Amino acid sequence: MFFGLSNFLKKILPKRLFYRALLIVAVPIIVIQLVITIVFFDSLWIKTNKGMTRALINEISTFVEVYDNEKIDRGELEKSKKLYQEAAVIADEMDNPVLKAIVTGNLGNIFLDQSKFLEATRSYYDALNIFKEQEEMSYAAMMLSGLGKINEQIGNYDLALSYYQKSYEIIQSISLNITASSINQMYIGSIHFKQEEYLEAKSSFNQALELLLQKDDKVLRARCYALLAKIHLKLNQLDIANDFALKNLTLTKEFKNENGILNAQIILAQLIFEYNIDSAAIKAEAIEANLQKSASLESKNELYEL
Repeated sequence: MFFGLSNFLKKILPKRLFYRALLIVAVPIIVIQLVITIVFFDSLWIKTNKGMTRALINEISTFVEVYDNEKIDRGELEKSKKLYQEAAVIADEMDNPVLKAIVTGNLGNIFLDQSKFLEATRSYYDALNIFKEQEEMSYAAMMLSGLGKINEQIGNYDLALSYYQKSYEIIQSISLNITASSINQMYIGSIHFKQEEYLEAKSSFNQALELLLQKDDKVLRARCYALLAKIHLKLNQLDIANDFALKNLTLTKEFKNENGILNAQIILAQLIFEYNIDSAAIKAEAIEANLQKSASLESKNELYEL
């Protein structure tokens, strides 16, 4: 048996000394490379599997928490909806079109919160037409912003931007208050951000911030700082992004906004990631350990992506 195997090996192995020497050197190297490759990829596969499983479990947990919270909100929204529907009947009986439009617009807000976009659109349009007829342009601007919100949520960003810009033009024409102007600029900026038009987004949020600095509205200023930090991060202007992120964190700590503080910490972790991946991972784990159940879905997703 061994004699036959020996003859077989003699036939297939090279006869010349050079090729035999090459085989002696090459075979061990190839075997070692194969072993290292198999061990490395097996280890990588296990780590990746663990990471993906953990992320999936976290996401499922997040969605369950959000769904449970929404059950309570849905009950409250239904009560509010019934009250507004009763108020609409009273407004009809009083023959007061402005009151009816206000009630209809608020119904639109409730439908929007319930993600009933068709009903919300109808409500906003009905209210918008009445406000235009009655020349109540400040309310008309609000309805246009509501229509912008609907289209933003369904991903129709061009139409959303159009509504926000029309709303802003009305606000400017009637010299409405600073808060309304700044909020509309922030809406416009958020659309540009979602469309990855970061320079336009930066311009809109800077305009909003200039208006907000004229008034002591820390909540809106904190939101502006947060978005400007994200915009400058996307533009790779890390020092400016860090400055805005720290301002955002300082303000959110001042009025003890848990979601705002979490969001600010996530932005800072994203900035650290640009310099040191290991430090960013440690920071993200620390944030996750203190994660509140009430944290927003967007904040949780940003943390898991980090």
